[in-house]
Order: sequence, then structure tokens, then C-alpha cells
Amino acid sequence: MSRFKNFKPILLSEILEEIRKPVNVILSEEYKQIGIRSHGLGIFHKEPVSGEQLGNKSVFWVEPNCLVFNIVFAWEGAVALTSNKEVGMIASHRFPMYKSKLETAIPEYLRLFFTTSYGKHLLALASPGGAGRNKTLGKERLLRVKVNLPSVPEQKKIAEILGTWDSAITVTENLIAAKLKLRNTLQNKLFTFKEASYKKIGHIAHVKSGSTPLRSKYEEYFENGKIPWVKTMDLNNSFIYKTDELITQKAIHETSCTIFPKEAVLVAMYGGFNQIGRTGLLKVDAAVNQAISAIQLNQAVVIPEYLLQYLNAKVGYWQRFAASSRKDPNITRKDVCDFPIQIPSILEQKNIVDVLKTSDFEIEALKKYHNLLRVQKRGLMQKLLTGEWRVKIEKGNS
Repeated sequence: MSRFKNFKPILLSEILEEIRKPVNVILSEEYKQIGIRSHGLGIFHKEPVSGEQLGNKSVFWVEPNCLVFNIVFAWEGAVALTSNKEVGMIASHRFPMYKSKLETAIPEYLRLFFTTSYGKHLLALASPGGAGRNKTLGKERLLRVKVNLPSVPEQKKIAEILGTWDSAITVTENLIAAKLKLRNTLQNKLFTFKEASYKKIGHIAHVKSGSTPLRSKYEEYFENGKIPWVKTMDLNNSFIYKTDELITQKAIHETSCTIFPKEAVLVAMYGGFNQIGRTGLLKVDAAVNQAISAIQLNQAVVIPEYLLQYLNAKVGYWQRFAASSRKDPNITRKDVCDFPIQIPSILEQKNIVDVLKTSDFEIEALKKYHNLLRVQKRGLMQKLLTGEWRVKIEKGNS
């Protein structure tokens, strides 16, 4: 490829050698295995297993600073670099490890290269077979792959630059995790009242389930529709401004579909176990499907955002209830009507909502920043690892 014209093409067989140190498995000992995530997301540590569980399985000691592939998903960028954290751990034959045998290749640079679209393309070529688990990386094919390398100082500089982005991404991920944990603690405390009374949702709101227009009349009921129609996949535990599908006014007139006003709170009754209890708050007038209950509140008693946050805090209740109360893990409109909520004063409800909204805003800002960093890193990788952009190497480092 012309974009690599300033780089030196070299066979992997010239720069990599496989490291295989077989483990003499002792049945009474315990072992920790590694796994490798796709898309360059790195190594993870599996739960310990006993030697007896391993049985006759071929396993090898992990060596640090090795390029390691998951042969089943190499074509998806399942490649990583081992570190001292993995010393003493083991890997199966599905995770071949390679050390650099020349000074012309930096392992971290190679790892980064194989997580680019072009690097994954080369790994796919070395993985014959059909899709998924049938595309297995051939080790001989891998070593016949040619990579295009800049000078060692430039490899080091590129790895250092991209490492800066990796560090920023990791720091942001840790911040998001900490904020989410804090928000969960905060939510539990805010919804613990000593004096607030319980009322069933059905006593303070009108609850109605939705409907699905006939798909066989797609042209009449869906094509060129302008009315938002909410499905469980549209529920995001937050505000709903738009939907995946729209329906027509004819669908409203000729079917049991109802348009619910904005500020209605939605709850998923079924659609998969992980969907049960998901919520949304309409910010536009919309119809909903039959798997959703729409709650129109008496807002003099409960404000919609308070109910949304309260239900989000209780999603585990719905899932436990659905799993234990009937054969099919679903809930019904009656279950929604019978659900009790604690109702403090309107002022306290607003204060709770404001506190949680501030926390949500901070988390959302961090997620956007995290996504921006990932996009920037992908862009830098594309430019730097193809030679489109070159880094400046100071004299004395070349």
C-alpha cells in the first residue's frame, strides 16, 4: 500500500518467535488463566481453576512483554501484550505468545498495529474459514504476514503518544465507575424515608398499556408515519424525545393505539428479562406498544421525574418479582398499578430530582469525554500507524 512507502515491510517470522513453556499440571494446585478481549480491549484474568479441572488440557506459562493472540477472534483484534501482572498465570493453546527477536520491532507498536482496521484485515487473511468460531488464526499463516515498520525510535514515539490517550481513557473509565457507584449510594439514601407514606401507583395515576398496529398493514400504519411509537428498545431509563419507529394517524383511528401526552412515565412489562422494569419519560406525545404501561400521574401528588427516578432505583424489585411470581418472567398492568411508592412532599421530590440530575449530568459529561478520547485515539492510530502522519524524532534518538 502506497501509504506505507516510508516504512520497511518485514515478515513477522523475521521478528517474532513463539514462546511455549508447558505447564506440568498438578491436580491439587490452583491456576489462574488469562483471556483476551476483542477490539484491542486487552487481557482479562479468569477465575482460578484447579489442576483437576484442567485435566489433560495443554496450557502454558505466561511470559511478560509478549504479543499474544486469541486465535478464535484474532480477526476481531483480539490481540494484547502480556505484562508482569500475568506472571505466574497460564494460557491455553488458543493464546499463542510471541517475543520480539530483533531490535527492529517494539511489541507495543505491533499490538497497536494489529488493532487498526488494516491490522485486523491482515489477521483475517491469516484466519481461514467461515464467520465466527470457524475463522481460526493459523500460526504459520500469521508468521507469513508482512508488516510495515518505521524506525524503532519512531515506533517508540508512536506507542508513547497513543499510550497517553490510553492512560486518559483509563482514568476517565475509572472516574465514570466511581461516579456510578456514588450515584447508586446516593440514590439508595435519597429514597429512604422515615415519614413518607406509601401509595399504590394505581391510586395516584391512570395506567394503560399500549398496542401494536398490524404489521401486515405496514403501508397504512407505519409508512410515512409522524407519530412517535415507543417500543421496549426505546426505553432508556431517562427522557424520550424520539423513537425508532413512527406510526400514522390512521393507525390511531383504526386500532387500539392511544397517544399518551408528554410527561407520561413508561414501564416495560416484558420483552426479555433484562428489559423488565426499564423506564422512560415521554418528552413528546407518543403511542406505546403492548409491552409497555404508560403512567399518567396526578402531578399535584407526584412529579413525573420523581417517579422515573424512584422506579429506576427499584428495577431489581421488578425482576425478582417477575422471576418468582409466575411461570413467564413478565409483569402486568395490574402489577404496575399495585406497585407501592413512597411519596414525600412535592418540594422534597423536586430536591431529590435535582440532586440526581446533577449526578447524571456529571456522568453523561464524562461518558461524552470518554467517547471523544476513543474517537481521537482511533484517528491518531489511523494516521500514525499507516505513516500518513510522521512523528519528529530528535537527533540522538534515531
